[in-house]
Parts: sequence; C-alpha cells; structure tokens
Amino acid sequence: MRTEVDISTKNKENEEIKPSFIDSSPLGIDLLEGRSQEQIAESLSRLIRTNKTENKLIGLDGAWGSGKSNLVMIIESKLEDTHHVFYYDAWGHQEDLQRRAILEELTADLCDNRIVDPKIWHDKLKDLLSRKRETLTKTIPRLSCTTNLLS
Repeated sequence: MRTEVDISTKNKENEEIKPSFIDSSPLGIDLLEGRSQEQIAESLSRLIRTNKTENKLIGLDGAWGSGKSNLVMIIESKLEDTHHVFYYDAWGHQEDLQRRAILEELTADLCDNRIVDPKIWHDKLKDLLSRKRETLTKTIPRLSCTTNLLS
C-alpha cells in the first residue's frame, strides 16, 4: 500500500514548491568520471565469457547506492548475446523461506524466457520443493535349515 505525503512548501510569492527527488534506479551506464564501472564490467564479462568450464560465483560488496546494481546491468548488457542474467532480491524475500523463494523465482524466470520447457519444469519444481524422501528397500530372503527331530 502506497501512501502519498505532501511535503510541498511555499516560496516568498506564496507559490507552491514541490521537491524533486533523485531516482535511485540503476541506469545501466557508467556516469563516473574515470569510467571505473565500465572497466570492471569489461573485466568481469571477459572472465565470464572465457572461463566456460569453471563454475563461477561473483560477489559485489558495497553500501546502498554505491552502484552494485548498475554494474550488474552493465555486465548484463555486455553478455546479453551469450548469457542470461537472473536477478534475485534477497532483501525482498527476507521473511520468506530462501530456498523455496529462489527456486520458484529462478524457475519462473527460466520458463518466462523460454530457456527451459515450462511443462517439464513445473513438475520438477514440485519435486524440488517437496519434503519427501525416496527410499529403496531391498528384501533378501534367508534360507534356514531345520531338522526334523521326531522322525
């Protein structure tokens, strides 16, 4: 639920002045003077493209507003022809079961983008999310020898 708050003021001429806020959404372009995000994005995208046999985990650490999401968008634009980028908002799911939330969102993203077959992955997702276990029980018959003592 969104609530609007009136924080307008009036100037000397009694005209209403409304504040303007800077948008915090990432643009996906490097506006820094030294083009540092562009350089980092180029290095990381080259690493991702060339090391195809290794599993990679890349972590970005920084304060809120330091440009992490913007850097990811720049990298995504450099890899859009060869890779699919999946965004997961861990902050937005902090009250949820993380395993369930990431599996549901990743599956939905892959199905929506036609990377996997939705018919197949709908059932696979159910299996991944279930808490059932499959056990295999093997019964091996035992031979026993009995002797008839009464005969």
